Amino acid sequence: MRAFEAKPTVSIAKFAKKKKKSVASSTVSKAIKAVRGKSERYVEKPLTTQHQQDIRMEWAKRLLNNLKHHGNRVIFFSDEKTFTIYHVFNK
Repeated sequence: MRAFEAKPTVSIAKFAKKKKKSVASSTVSKAIKAVRGKSERYVEKPLTTQHQQDIRMEWAKRLLNNLKHHGNRVIFFSDEKTFTIYHVFNK
């Protein structure tokens, strides 16, 4: 499995095709699991793009400005959305 350690971004199917004799993908998968513990393929890309980072920065600045200027509200942060107790502000 030196080939896998040299190029961990190659998929299991490509490793199976590179062998001179026909090898089943499950055999290659078992060998990779023995070496690495997982048969997952690495993905070479950033977690967030520059555009997404810019959008998040704008949102954070607006939220921080809103929190500074409206300090008398109680705001709940959940996983999905920001809510306030007052119906007027919930849009």
